[in-house]
Amino acid sequence: MKFMPQMETPETSSHSRYPVLDGVRGTAILYVTFSHLSNKLSLFFSGQGQYGVWLFFVLSGFLLSLYFFRSTAKMFCPWEWLNYAFRRIVRIYPLYTLSILLCILFGYWSHRAFWPVFLLRTPAVWAVFVEFKFYLVLPFVILLIGGLGMWRRWAPFVIFCFYLCLHYSLFPTATLRPGYDAFRIGNALVGEYAPLFVMGALTAWVYAQTGHWRPRLSGHAGVGAVVAVLFLLPVVCSATVLNALFGLHVAADYYHMWWVPWGLVFSVFLYGVMMSDGVVSRFLSSPFMRFFGFVSFSTYLFQDFWIDFLIRERAYLPEKTLRAVLTLGLIYATSALSFVLLERPLSRLSLLAWRR
Repeated sequence: MKFMPQMETPETSSHSRYPVLDGVRGTAILYVTFSHLSNKLSLFFSGQGQYGVWLFFVLSGFLLSLYFFRSTAKMFCPWEWLNYAFRRIVRIYPLYTLSILLCILFGYWSHRAFWPVFLLRTPAVWAVFVEFKFYLVLPFVILLIGGLGMWRRWAPFVIFCFYLCLHYSLFPTATLRPGYDAFRIGNALVGEYAPLFVMGALTAWVYAQTGHWRPRLSGHAGVGAVVAVLFLLPVVCSATVLNALFGLHVAADYYHMWWVPWGLVFSVFLYGVMMSDGVVSRFLSSPFMRFFGFVSFSTYLFQDFWIDFLIRERAYLPEKTLRAVLTLGLIYATSALSFVLLERPLSRLSLLAWRR
């Protein structure tokens, strides 16, 4: 049996598969994994994982919203929303529960931590904490954008600008904290990062309205060039590159409060890769990059087990590069196994299929 599946999902799915977006998800998890590994081994990519998490949030808002924006009937169908809730739970909780149990089993957390973490009362896995709680809000965002868009095409943009002003008044830049500082922030973390999901939803609405332009734009060199620049921009703006090229002394975390500007960048990037057949879009659609996208959730949950394990075993593997390569191999072998045994079977479950 081939590992690389044909991932065209049925209409009962929460979204149809776009190969290029699997590659975008793969890019996001590579940022996170290399950053976590570099933080522990003092390698060149330290501090860059925030780009990946922000891209994940924008992508989630985009994919989940696009399914509804493609059909007004789905947006106002109760069964579709029940299916949305069911699939979000099935998508997150089996693997999330397994990761909690492993943390307790291997002594990372006390057994008393199970229920607070499981019920998302504490942001121990902060990206899951933020994303799952925003799943509860996203239907209202979709209905608002979709409803306003049916009234006036410009209305969603006006409301979004108003929302950004409100967000900055509630969460001034001086008071912001990055997600990895989650225990000091708690539920306010969801409000801080909400603009990223909203940007993804708004981008999905724009794509649903303008997707018919794709045949004219897909081969345009200018569109491909913009996508390439945006794809490389996080790397170019990393502290490692800035310090090496310009002799600066920029801290690795210098950009960690800038998720709203970067969310706008990633929104334009998502729209661009959906409209383009350029080099970057073809690269992201390749089986190589799609593999990382398929296993991204398993990778996010389980990567730190292997990273911490090999840090503890550094007496047997003193050479950092060797440890990094071995760690990556173990991470992605475990993630592939998790995908085949758990993620892929669970992704096929749908209330709409049972209803039929």
